Amino acid sequence: GGSKGGRKKNITKDDDVKARDAHLKREAIREMAIDMSSYCHSSQESNNNNNNNTILDRSECSAKLNKSLQTDGFALVKGTRIPKNICDSALQAAKAFLHDADESVRRSCLTKDRARRGYSPMCTENFASLAGMRGPNDLVKKFRIGP
Repeated sequence: GGSKGGRKKNITKDDDVKARDAHLKREAIREMAIDMSSYCHSSQESNNNNNNNTILDRSECSAKLNKSLQTDGFALVKGTRIPKNICDSALQAAKAFLHDADESVRRSCLTKDRARRGYSPMCTENFASLAGMRGPNDLVKKFRIGP
């Protein structure tokens, strides 16, 4: 029983541990996400809720969002009510842009300006040089916006 072609599929304790660890990581990421629902519900829901709680929720939300953006440079959010298919499409478009950019896009950011904006392809920047050190180019792709 349980064999196919004379070979058994062995599920090891390591496989169980890896699956459990992956599940725990996903749960930890969900817990780290900042709940934006206090900003993303309809005015009807707002009228049904206690206004003081909404203000406190928004204050806590904005403090967490601000801290995350200042310390990490990004934020994981939940409770936006943005449909999953739209999030998936946005991620797919970003991945395509960053991975499939043609040569003209990749070269468009190759300037001496240290405050460059736009797309930076893999291995074109060197953070060590900003600190006056020598090191290999960074294994990172970026798309920068803002001032």
